[in-house]
Amino acid sequence: MTGPSDSNKPSSDLLHRMAARRKRDLEAEVRSGRMAPEDLSEAVHRCQSCDNPEDCRHWLTREDTAAAPAPLYCRNRELMLKLKAEER
Repeated sequence: MTGPSDSNKPSSDLLHRMAARRKRDLEAEVRSGRMAPEDLSEAVHRCQSCDNPEDCRHWLTREDTAAAPAPLYCRNRELMLKLKAEER
């Protein structure tokens, strides 16, 4: 059974949605060998330990952030910047 605050906990969905903003599929990155499974696991952990999941959810719904870098508070900002730099 989940508690009332469980819906506020960050999930890997936020990470995958953030990557999708970069037009990247993190699972595909791992399958192709462009990303190590351990790196994805660490990214998921960083996302799940975030203190700002509601801010992140809100940021992801805004149209004006589609081309913007990840927010400063994002624990995976460096990864997202790398993915953006690698955009084809």
